[in-house]
Amino acid sequence: MFTRSTYKDGGATTVTLITPDPGLEKSLLAVFAKQDRLVLKVLRGTIAEREQQLLAIEEQAPLILEIDPRNSNHLAVLERVRKADGGRRPIIVVTERLDEGTLRQFFQLHITDWISKAKAVRDVLPACERAIEALQAAPSGVGALCYTFVSANGGAGATTLAIQAAFLLARKTKRFDKTCLVDLNFQDGTLAEYLNVTPNLQLQEIMSTPERLDAHLLEIMLSRHESGIAVVAAPNSFTEVANFNPQLVTLLLDLISASFEHVIIDLPRIWTAWSRDVLIGSNKVFVVGEMTVPGLRRARILADGIRTQCGESLDVSVIMNKDRRGWFGSFLQRSDAQRVLGARLAGFVSYQESAVREAIDRGLPLYMVKSSNKIDKDLSFIVLPR
Repeated sequence: MFTRSTYKDGGATTVTLITPDPGLEKSLLAVFAKQDRLVLKVLRGTIAEREQQLLAIEEQAPLILEIDPRNSNHLAVLERVRKADGGRRPIIVVTERLDEGTLRQFFQLHITDWISKAKAVRDVLPACERAIEALQAAPSGVGALCYTFVSANGGAGATTLAIQAAFLLARKTKRFDKTCLVDLNFQDGTLAEYLNVTPNLQLQEIMSTPERLDAHLLEIMLSRHESGIAVVAAPNSFTEVANFNPQLVTLLLDLISASFEHVIIDLPRIWTAWSRDVLIGSNKVFVVGEMTVPGLRRARILADGIRTQCGESLDVSVIMNKDRRGWFGSFLQRSDAQRVLGARLAGFVSYQESAVREAIDRGLPLYMVKSSNKIDKDLSFIVLPR
């Protein structure tokens, strides 16, 4: 989901059509012949029959795929194709009909566009042109690195760790302006407050005119911390969230990933209509549990639940936060967490309440409050690429 295109403009672009229907093939060839920017290449057959050729196509130009949503094999091939290209290639799907369940599958696979077969002659070429324009407008790159933090229980500290992770990544690359923090807790998120910035994401405007959501509008609606790090957060609202279209979250994150190198998401622990898609689009998911017995249990339950909902291939691990190792009277030991979590355990982050409170009160990252602190040291071993 969260990728940036490697497409480069230059000459005619070859668009590949896969269809078993000679009538559709003939009609679309005639449409494409009337212009010279896009050249249509046709592979006759179903996507199941042409899977190997489909996977062998290296260029990132659009694919037009006719599929039968009732055929589970077609959907499985579509999923493998999308996984192989890492979400970078525009895929336009043509079907006879589309029910709600299939639409959701397309959405989860981040299909670029869907077109009714009855309207393919009219709509396919413009859809390809829009996809090409989007590719050309996106900065070059291999994809934004996206980390998602989600608390296993209230007060576990996911927001604090998300902020510190963003600053660790920005300091390592020295590109603060290419790092973005995103608060998807639209009801009672605190990320903007923790950094003392004004939340500028106007949900009502996005919902009322979703077609306006582009890179320019995103730039207007994001905030900037004094360090240069971008913050995407909305003023807290209950009524607007109830009517929020989950597809807009995906579009928003795609736009963010086209503009930034590192995207760090603070995801609410309450399951929402967009939770699964955000998680699947993440490179790493960190469940944050507080170093208590209930916190440990909740962390394991949530990590296992995410794996169940999103698949075993998703990189999900647990950070045990507020570790009071060495404190008198500490009941839960690291060995207990290691035994319960096993391979799910990403690591431990130390408890430093006074430093965290001061950082929040001043709207600063921890290193600006205390240059050498255990939280940054612990977290760097977990989130920084080695």
